[in-house]
Amino acid sequence: MQNCRVILAGGIFNRETAFIAAVLGADAIQMGTAYLATQEIVETRALTALYQQMILESPPGETVVSGQDTGLRVRSLRTQEPRLSYPWRGSLRGRQDEAAFSTNMEG
Repeated sequence: MQNCRVILAGGIFNRETAFIAAVLGADAIQMGTAYLATQEIVETRALTALYQQMILESPPGETVVSGQDTGLRVRSLRTQEPRLSYPWRGSLRGRQDEAAFSTNMEG
């Protein structure tokens, strides 16, 4: 393959693993979870200091990775699954007109 760049992601967490990626031929690396522990993530406001502290102090198994279906995997704290009510569901199935939908959303 010509004019193709390889970006290695997953399992990169220190200088050694980044070096191994380079030895394997990666043109660049992408770090996700390891970035959670940096000062820059708070300075850029990508994450609050409190949330960073909670993630770093969480015991094993208390973080989860989501987004596999969309291709944008994200690590976050484990939370209970929300049970939400969606007032627009009836509208999506053609059971509500626009006025009833608006009333449900505003009410």
